[in-house]
Amino acid sequence: MAKLVTFQSGDHQGYGVLDHSASTICDFTQVDLSRYGAPDSVRDMLSLIELGHAGAAIANRVRDDVDVWPAAACVDLAGAKLLPSLPRPLTVRDFVSFEKHLLQCARRHEGFEDWTPPQIWYDRPVYYRGNPLSFVGHEAPVPAPKATQKLDYELEMGFIIGKQGRDIPADAGLDYVFGLTIFNDFTARDVQREDAAVYMGPCRSKDYDGCNAMGPWIATLDEIPDVTDLTMTIRLNGKEIGRGKSGDAHHSIGDMIAIASQETTLYPGEFMGTGTVGDGAGLEKGISIKSGDVVELEIDQLGVLRNPVVTHSASNA
Repeated sequence: MAKLVTFQSGDHQGYGVLDHSASTICDFTQVDLSRYGAPDSVRDMLSLIELGHAGAAIANRVRDDVDVWPAAACVDLAGAKLLPSLPRPLTVRDFVSFEKHLLQCARRHEGFEDWTPPQIWYDRPVYYRGNPLSFVGHEAPVPAPKATQKLDYELEMGFIIGKQGRDIPADAGLDYVFGLTIFNDFTARDVQREDAAVYMGPCRSKDYDGCNAMGPWIATLDEIPDVTDLTMTIRLNGKEIGRGKSGDAHHSIGDMIAIASQETTLYPGEFMGTGTVGDGAGLEKGISIKSGDVVELEIDQLGVLRNPVVTHSASNA
């Protein structure tokens, strides 16, 4: 399994793969990737993803060739700033696939104590379109929007499309996935509830600058035997407050890709979220977050995504 990162080191932005100990980055901008079968077009994370499984294989070959990494390519992970693993996904689709999350969120509202999802939710996956321009990475400060008094976190698994396709069968869906990552789409719950009155989806409640966190890396699917058997954990200020399994989702990744690709061409570099796992959002527990809080998401084999919440003015300093 290759762990791929996009990073900043001093004035230099690079991308590359972690060694087996996950302590050193091999900066692909300092390596002759043609030795590993890469075409000259590979210059950043997106162009590597566009190679699909071949791109993942190249990353694995470089990782396993650690003994001959050029000195200029070796970057200490501890001294690097991790950016969003894919800084500018082509599109963002986020599904709602965990029944426990859906029920617990809805039943927090007066008059919805006995609410159940409509049949359409059980019949097929449903998603909203997000903001591909608002991503931050691991340890990046997340600015609390001035418009909200009820900022929320959401523990999700994200996946990135690595092969072009249209009308993809559900049982072939995973073949179109380049890799997995952790996703936290911070949400202004009060804004979301207000705007929901016009039946336009999440609207601006998830669109604020810096309120989509992705990372710490993209994990390629090889060596992950079962994507439905990953433990998902959330900690707030160091205390565990939620835990679930990726397999608790009502719909599979294949189901999501099938519905997203109906009469619609998917392209490498598109990003999708599986939706928030049960107990993975503050709304389910009556919790809101504020400046000074630290949100930490962990998924087996995908690492830890940690983000401090700051005031809006501090984020622009």
